[in-house]
Formats: sequence, C-alpha cells, structure tokens
Amino acid sequence: MSCIAGSEVQAWDISDPERIKLLDTAQGFVQANMMHLTYDGKRLFVTNSAISSIDYSKRYMMRLLQVGPDGRMKEDQRFFIDFSQEPNGPARPHDMLLN
Repeated sequence: MSCIAGSEVQAWDISDPERIKLLDTAQGFVQANMMHLTYDGKRLFVTNSAISSIDYSKRYMMRLLQVGPDGRMKEDQRFFIDFSQEPNGPARPHDMLLN
C-alpha cells in the first residue's frame, strides 16, 4: 500500500481477513503512485509518477524494493532510474508491465 502523505510504502498480510497485520514499512518514497509487484512476489517496483496533470515532482524516478518471504522490504540501492535525466528531456514513468 502506498501512503503518499506519509512518504512510505507498506506491506500487509491479508491472507486472513479477520487478522490483517502490517508486515513492514519502507520510508522515503515521496509520492509513491504506481507500484508493480512481480509475479513471484519478490520485487516491488515503485515510481512517483501518476498522471501528468497531477504530478507534483520535478524529478521522476523508479526504485526497487526486494521483498522477502516474510514480507519484509529492503530497498535495492543498486537500482535507481532517474527519468529527469533522460537524453530527450524529462520523462514520466506511468504504468509498469514487467514480466
């Protein structure tokens, strides 16, 4: 779950609807709008772009969280794409389809 106002991404266990529990929180994700969890559930890609008319950032980026089997998330420091540095000018990452 993206907590835009709190600049964080949260992982929740909803396998038992009667006992929903927070597994982990990753801080420092300003305006985390679009997220894609890979099919194996091991990687969560996060971007701060939503729709160009409501994007407030001047710096669009994509980051990666590695997700452990226990739901714990750890930011992959090796993966950081800064779309404001594109050769043809800033780009906005919107929807992500990763296979």
